[in-house]
Amino acid sequence: MSQRATLAALFISTYRDRPLLQSPYRFVDAIIELDRLVSLWRYRHTMMVSRMIGMRVGTGGSSGHDYLMQTTIRQRVFDDLTSLSSYLVPTQHTPPLPEAIESRLQFVNERPGT
Repeated sequence: MSQRATLAALFISTYRDRPLLQSPYRFVDAIIELDRLVSLWRYRHTMMVSRMIGMRVGTGGSSGHDYLMQTTIRQRVFDDLTSLSSYLVPTQHTPPLPEAIESRLQFVNERPGT
């Protein structure tokens, strides 16, 4: 991801309790869960291959089990998003938002003319 996209995702994750950021946070969290499930599928596929062909050469000429295990470890689809938690600080140490930004992140039920 670009630096701007990474910063946006980090902002969403840090201030996810604000009303307008809850839906974007759920979306980011769903993408991270999808990445976890794909990795889990790859791992299970690797274990099945290990049971079926052992340590023999794979069908595509790869090293079989070893190759699949390495791709399971190295090839995360959304690695940038899954590593966001490395940058998060505890809630009690999260800096307060400026008032102008804080007010824009709230739902407002004002009627025109009031």
